[in-house]
Amino acid sequence: MEIEVEDSDSHAQETSSSILSQCHQQIQRKLQTSSSANAYANATADALQAIEDFASCAHPSLTARIESLHRQIQDQRLLRLDLAESWEDRTCADFDLPTTSPARTRTWRDRRVGILLDRDDAKIHYVENFIAPDECAAVEAAARPSLHRATVADGAGGSHLQKSRKALQAGVRVPWEKEDEGDLVAAVSRRLYEYVNDATGYGIRTAGQEDLMSIQYFGRGLDDPEPDRYKPHCDGQCDGLAFQKAGRVATMVMYCEAPEKGGATNFRNV
Repeated sequence: MEIEVEDSDSHAQETSSSILSQCHQQIQRKLQTSSSANAYANATADALQAIEDFASCAHPSLTARIESLHRQIQDQRLLRLDLAESWEDRTCADFDLPTTSPARTRTWRDRRVGILLDRDDAKIHYVENFIAPDECAAVEAAARPSLHRATVADGAGGSHLQKSRKALQAGVRVPWEKEDEGDLVAAVSRRLYEYVNDATGYGIRTAGQEDLMSIQYFGRGLDDPEPDRYKPHCDGQCDGLAFQKAGRVATMVMYCEAPEKGGATNFRNV
C-alpha cells in the first residue's frame, strides 16, 4: 500500500505564489491602461494607490486560502492519527520490525547518539549506554519500597488508574545533597539534565523539577490478553498550541533491561 500526503508547506507556497501572481498581473494591466503615461510608476500618490489596489486584491483571496489550508491541515492531522492508531498493535506485534535508522549520528561524551527526528518543535534522540548497570540498580533499589500500580494524570492536578497504562511505578527523589559523595542516582540525574540542555539549549535547572520515575513492566507470555504496556500518550501538551510555562518540555526514557520480545517504544504522532 502506498500513501501520499501532500506537504502543507509546499502547498502553501504554491498557493500564495499563484495569488500574488494574479494580483501582480491585475495591477500590471492597470498600469498599462493608465490614461497618464507612467502615472503609476512616477507619481507618489499613484504609487501608494497601486499598493492599496494590490492589498485589496490579495487580502480576500489569501484569507480564503488560509482558511482552506487550515482545514486541510486539520484533516491531514486526523488522518495521520487514525493511521497511526490502526497500525499501533501491528507494529508492536511484529517482533521482526527493524528499528528506525537515525537520520544522522553524533557523539556525546564518548556515547553514540542517533538523531531520529530533529525539528524546531520536536526532537527524538537515543543515546547508547546512557545509564550504567550499577546506576540502574540504585534507581530500582530506591523505588522498590514504594512501587504501586501506575496511574496517569487526570488533568486536575491528580492522577487515576487507567487501562491504557499497566505497570508498576514509583517516584524516586534525587538526593542532590549526596552528589559530591558519588551517589549513583544523583550522578545519572545530573547526566540527564546535562544531555537535555546540550540537545535543546533550554538551560533547565534541577530546582523545581519532577522526581525520577521508575516504571517496571512484567511479561506473562505472548498469549497475555492484557500485557503490561503504556498506550500512546503525550508527556505534556500535544495540541499544537503555543507552549505554556511550567509545562513539560522534554522526557528522557532510560532503559535498564530489554525483554527478549516486545517492549518497543513507538513515536507515532510525528
